[in-house]
Amino acid sequence: EDYLKIVSKLRTKVKNFKITTDIIVGFPGESEADFQATYDLCGELRFLAAYSFKYSKRPGTPAAELPNQIADDVVAARYDRLHHRLNEVSLSVNSEVVGSTLEVLVTDHDGRRAQGKSRDFRLVHFEAESIRPGDLAKVRITSAKPHFIFGELEASIPTRGGDAFQSRKEEAERSGFFLGVPQLKSTLSK
Repeated sequence: EDYLKIVSKLRTKVKNFKITTDIIVGFPGESEADFQATYDLCGELRFLAAYSFKYSKRPGTPAAELPNQIADDVVAARYDRLHHRLNEVSLSVNSEVVGSTLEVLVTDHDGRRAQGKSRDFRLVHFEAESIRPGDLAKVRITSAKPHFIFGELEASIPTRGGDAFQSRKEEAERSGFFLGVPQLKSTLSK
């Protein structure tokens, strides 16, 4: 209950507040009621992302010695149910931003496509001919999937981070080294 109150308060105070979580399914002693409470909480809190894992018994850990170990088939069935629910919730949460424009920090660019993270940590994919990792982009969101969103570039904003990336890339192309890893230079290019 305290956790729910904290999240509720944050959502009233912080515009577009989003939350992520990690969940372990099938920890020793987890009852069906415990699992159902977790399942229901995921729908209520509407996590932007949830990283879920099946509990696995690891020799030498205190949990491996606990009573009431959950059968593997029960853990697998619960995990599948939760994973499906988390995907539904994430898709719904991501769909809320379709049609809006988000500011994105570019993290990767392959010549035609770019990706980056929005201010609330959504993974955003978009087409971009010339943009650099480290730059900012204004991206109009066109569609959503459970784990990322797609958009169209409206504007790119050069930053010192993009300048630094470009400078380091140019240096690496001249020297043949990038972040200490040797790069082969083509004898065909001058």
